[in-house]
Amino acid sequence: MMEFLIIVILLGLIPAAIAQRKGESFIVWWIYGSLLFIVALPHALLKKPNAPAIEASAVKSGMKKCPYCAEMIKAEAKGCRYCNRELQPAPSVRPRPSESAAPPTAPPKEPPREWDISSGNPLDK
Repeated sequence: MMEFLIIVILLGLIPAAIAQRKGESFIVWWIYGSLLFIVALPHALLKKPNAPAIEASAVKSGMKKCPYCAEMIKAEAKGCRYCNRELQPAPSVRPRPSESAAPPTAPPKEPPREWDISSGNPLDK
């Protein structure tokens, strides 16, 4: 019985791996593949790729979309390997010279004034 359970769990990895490459949840497909392997395997093979999910995972891993051909390329790329076009360099974020200097200081504070307690007016020096 234990051997059967191990084989079923391992067989569930096959449709899960195929579905993950197509942008689907590995865990969900692993459970599906373990319970209904004979149905899950052809389903995973015939399923169309989930393009938004694949693009989202590529962006998270440091990729960007080429503005000319819309293929995913490395963020540091100077040219697209698919359409062979030069890419505009990303604008570098540089602080302005006034921002890189020391923060502005507050004007010097005046020394505290002495007050006449009875009238509530400041004392003149």
